[in-house]
Amino acid sequence: MKNTPQSVDEVYNLALRFLTRRALTKIEIRQKLKRKGVSNHLINEVINRLIYNGLIDESALAEDLIQRGRDEKLVGRFYLKYILLGRGISEGLIEKILDKEYPPHLELEVASKFIKKKLSTLKISTYEESETPLKLDQQQIHKLAAALDRRGFCAEVIGEVVHKLAIR
Repeated sequence: MKNTPQSVDEVYNLALRFLTRRALTKIEIRQKLKRKGVSNHLINEVINRLIYNGLIDESALAEDLIQRGRDEKLVGRFYLKYILLGRGISEGLIEKILDKEYPPHLELEVASKFIKKKLSTLKISTYEESETPLKLDQQQIHKLAAALDRRGFCAEVIGEVVHKLAIR
């Protein structure tokens, strides 16, 4: 096993290697350095230095994860909040950025995009793409609602999407 880093510079360089792989929060860096046997004193110094140098920016990290979750992964606000809390970002910061980047009124739009994508993978054309209305049975609608739930959409959004599917 390699020796534990003893100086601030050694620990700082180790933290920089962690940050080259992906953006990390203060808690994630702290955990990684602890596993390497670094003392709390050195960890605190290095984290303060990283923040001062702009290498830890939890606000920018949260913004990026929320935007990608909303636009690419098509997940709900609950899911994103859960992920960000798990990465050690404060609930207050998460709520502030969620309200700015992913306001509640956008959740229905994102959920609808997800359902449209899901229907296409199930080889079911959407109402807009075909001349005939969707013919979904209760089991299919239940499965689509469960998929929305697993992706962290709120109950109101799931209910609205399911209602639209059920009346077609």
